[in-house]
Amino acid sequence: MKNLINISFLTFIFSALIAACTGQGKLGNASQQLSTDDSVIVTDSEIVSGRVIEDTVIGYWTVKTTKDSNEVVVGRDDWAVRDSSVFLTLSYGNKAVFSGKEIRTKDVVGNEGEYMMQWGGYVFWASDSAIYLSFGCFLPDTDDGWNMLYQILPDGTSNLSVLEY
Repeated sequence: MKNLINISFLTFIFSALIAACTGQGKLGNASQQLSTDDSVIVTDSEIVSGRVIEDTVIGYWTVKTTKDSNEVVVGRDDWAVRDSSVFLTLSYGNKAVFSGKEIRTKDVVGNEGEYMMQWGGYVFWASDSAIYLSFGCFLPDTDDGWNMLYQILPDGTSNLSVLEY
């Protein structure tokens, strides 16, 4: 009876070890898996994956933004992370302004590889004549960076403003 208990216990440990090792292989490739905060959005036959940032209507504006990683690696040799892009689908008065427009760190701060996009695509302010989205690009693992406003007019022209505070 004692041997049966020992064998059952060892079988349980062995099964748990195999399950843990098998699960580790799946987690090691997490960049290809969607987390619970991620989703897939289908907009006018366009598929965009990533985490939903905004999906709202404000006055004449309809805003849909998602954030997902891109191929740019930012950081040091001993600690590096992937940068992110924001994908923007925007309409004004039922007229499409952008459909899946990719906004990258270089579009906000001028270059890639040094700063990384910490956040982006949140509606900061909207009126009948313009909408402002907020973006934050920082050096990895610091508070050193840029808080930016991305102004978009109904005709699709855009401007950047630095928020200093």
